[in-house]
Amino acid sequence: MTRTVQIISLVFTLLLGTTAAAQSHRIVVQVLSKDNGQPLEYMYVNLYNETPEKRIETVMTDEKGHATISISQFPATIEAVGIGYEMERIRLHQASTGTLTMRLSKSFASLNEVVITGVARPTKPLDALSNYKVITEAQMQAQGAKNVQDAISYQLNTISNNDGALGATIKMQGMDGNKVKILIDGVPINGRENGNIDLGQLNTYNLERIEIIQGPMSVMYGTDAIGGVINLISKNQKNKFGVSGEAHYETIGKYNLNASVIKSIGKHHFTLGGGRNYFDGAIDVDTVAPFRRQAFKPKEQYLGNFNYQFSPSEKITVRFSSDYVRERLLFKGAKPNYITPYEGYAYDERYINTRSLNRLSLNGKMGNDGQWQMINGYSYYHRTRNEYKHNLVTLTDSLTENINNVQDTTTFHEYSFRGMYDNKVFKTINYTLGYDIDLQKGHSRKIPGNYRSIHDYALFTTLSMPIFQDKVIAQAGLRASYNTAYTAPPIPSFNLLYKYSPHVSIRASYAKGFRAPTLKELYLDFVDNNHMIFGNSKLQAEKADHLQASASWMVFEKESNYAQILITGYYNNVYNQIALAPRYPNSTSADSAQWDYTNITRMRNTLATIEFEGQYSNFHYKLGYGYSYTLAQGSQYNGFDAHEFTTTLQYFWKWSKLYVSVFNKLNGARPILISNIDGTSSYSGRQPLFDMMDVSLSRKFWKQNIQLTVGVKNVFDVVGFQSGSTATSTHGSASSINFMPRSFFTTLRLNVF
Repeated sequence: MTRTVQIISLVFTLLLGTTAAAQSHRIVVQVLSKDNGQPLEYMYVNLYNETPEKRIETVMTDEKGHATISISQFPATIEAVGIGYEMERIRLHQASTGTLTMRLSKSFASLNEVVITGVARPTKPLDALSNYKVITEAQMQAQGAKNVQDAISYQLNTISNNDGALGATIKMQGMDGNKVKILIDGVPINGRENGNIDLGQLNTYNLERIEIIQGPMSVMYGTDAIGGVINLISKNQKNKFGVSGEAHYETIGKYNLNASVIKSIGKHHFTLGGGRNYFDGAIDVDTVAPFRRQAFKPKEQYLGNFNYQFSPSEKITVRFSSDYVRERLLFKGAKPNYITPYEGYAYDERYINTRSLNRLSLNGKMGNDGQWQMINGYSYYHRTRNEYKHNLVTLTDSLTENINNVQDTTTFHEYSFRGMYDNKVFKTINYTLGYDIDLQKGHSRKIPGNYRSIHDYALFTTLSMPIFQDKVIAQAGLRASYNTAYTAPPIPSFNLLYKYSPHVSIRASYAKGFRAPTLKELYLDFVDNNHMIFGNSKLQAEKADHLQASASWMVFEKESNYAQILITGYYNNVYNQIALAPRYPNSTSADSAQWDYTNITRMRNTLATIEFEGQYSNFHYKLGYGYSYTLAQGSQYNGFDAHEFTTTLQYFWKWSKLYVSVFNKLNGARPILISNIDGTSSYSGRQPLFDMMDVSLSRKFWKQNIQLTVGVKNVFDVVGFQSGSTATSTHGSASSINFMPRSFFTTLRLNVF
């Protein structure tokens, strides 16, 4: 009897198990990026029972963004989450057929980003040989950053400034912007004024992220990359159809509006967008005739972009992108020269700047491991300057007759052709072969003979291999180039990556740097009401040596939560540094404003930074401290140090569905380098301590398709100061550092896919 009961019990159990298995439903979940429609790998898909809520299963998505889960009880909750993306949940009341699609929006964390700058194939920052900083679209939106200067202003080892005519400038690692390569999708941006790309002309509305490498990248990118590389990655959306738009207002008189349309037809993907930015000008500096002269000039920009991508197969991708910006800048005369109730005149200057950047890229795979890419670009920069006699009574304008000095048109063309092939030999040794061709041409009456050109032809290679049981990756690089204006030496680099454990990595590198003077530094004369800058055809090329070491420790990582520490040290040694020096340093007359490009003495500095970044639940933080020490140079100046602190705090308040963001950077006092006409330099200027802060609140509506952001920029209203006093040495010169005044902003975004 007992045995019979056992048999019946066993049969009953098997039947129940079979029934339960029959009631289990397998569902395929595909996780996509809401921003561009791309599948997301390494996302966690969690299954929860609701009564009570308990996690039943966790599956990680594959390279196609797929994860398969089994549901035996309804209702159930499916959760998709991963580092760098906002959590998304779906509640299921019954079994569904087909694939369940979940779209995640990017969050503030950048740990899960894949970088493409300076590497032959997309790489995660944790596996890269160089240190990367990634500024995500979500970070730019929270900051209210409408241009690249705003976006990078809170990074360690960077200082930005504004010039009324020359635009927004940058210093990185204590080096001027002429040593920082600015790229968009890997193509160089031309049109430097005073050695700098105007970062205010580079808008963020069409950017997916910004990748920053501090330190030399001369092997991969050649000249202008001594101080580092900033690569602007434009959006490459593949949604079937989408419409997006943005309206932005700031109380200092900024009005921005842009929109774009996305459409995919089979394997063809199109994006078309455009916009208008308007700025009234800010900070009156003339009490006699207010609004006639302002520290920040009135500005109007018209923008356009087009992107097309075609993938005929899984092994080949073709992409064409074009960006256009036309900027009108107005310099109002200081005050009327003569005015009565019936007539009055003032002299105004107008600048029309036009940029067009076009690039055609091709990417493909060969065999099992081979990958190749070609990036071809054409950059056009056109600047027109005119002086007008403005009638203050009739409000009419007429061109002045002083054509040779104030009426001018400058045009620069740059053609770039770049290609790389990457593969493996013996299954472990990775090599990259590449070519890099850059052709620059300039036309202007301010250039001797009205025309000059510089061509650069280069070949580069890298070879990397694992050693010590694959714990160390060693890479050597070499660049050989021919420059039509200068003899370029071979440029080597060496990198080491030691993975002490899955959570601890140590990096070290040495790189040689070389920078040939630009066409403008050599030949162009720039003269307006505030500048008299002259080129110097006798300039020598800059040369440099750089050392870098860093250690990163992933203290904690689980799903979307993590904590990381990064410690980095730099050493820079730059020879023949090119800077501006006064032509007549002892003069007190009008000609004291005349400046020449010259080679100043060598500059050596060391930098050390420590950063803490992490995310726990709804809280993301990033804290950084930077210390720099500039070594003494003979009897010309003593050594000195400087400090800076950065803080980024971002929190999602579930109850109100608000995103709260705080960005802060405390810049310590430091001397400012003043270059001299005799080729020496002295740190006779001084930048005082100042603190910058932005705060914002953001909330999403209508299934996260509408986002409203409000905030305050420059909370402490740091406006500007003199970095060099007028009582400096006979060889010194005063200069100023300017910031936009405090402003309140609001941004409304619409994204429907």
